[in-house]
Amino acid sequence: MKTTDLRKNRGFTLVELMIVVAIIIILVGIAIPVFGEVINRGRAAQLLSNFDSLARDLEHYKQDWGVYPNPVNPAEEFGYSVDRETPTSLLSRELLGINSIKNKHGNKTFLGEDGGIEYILRPQILQNMQNPFGKDYKLYYGSKDGGSYVLYAELPNGKYIVRYPNTSSEITTNLPSVP
Repeated sequence: MKTTDLRKNRGFTLVELMIVVAIIIILVGIAIPVFGEVINRGRAAQLLSNFDSLARDLEHYKQDWGVYPNPVNPAEEFGYSVDRETPTSLLSRELLGINSIKNKHGNKTFLGEDGGIEYILRPQILQNMQNPFGKDYKLYYGSKDGGSYVLYAELPNGKYIVRYPNTSSEITTNLPSVP
């Protein structure tokens, strides 16, 4: 048997295997931060979508009652951790018509409809809403006099996603004030 025939059956050398492993480690090192960034952009998009839906519901509420749910100053927490069983935040109570102040049976809207209106098609959406960045990051609603409001969410980087009426959501480093 020739020496060259034995060499063909031996497989990869240690140096070749180390090069392949090094290439894989480099590719994983590049992919993980990119993947994390894509996930965070998706989480932010989910928050923006939730705020857009709430803003639409708040506008419908204001059309019926003349004001946004108020007074909530300072801003109150709402969502999953607060409203899991029964609505406890003013925002949830008013938009769902449960134990509310204005939107309750006996009170009439501008069009003469009886209160207790569900402004959210599926109440579980509001009650189960949570910040997709984790349970340590909360969602807030605030309104001093019902003429305006603020929705905002904490982000892990110390910033906030903020939504005011008739505006697009924005990211800021300052804690939003209640209008």
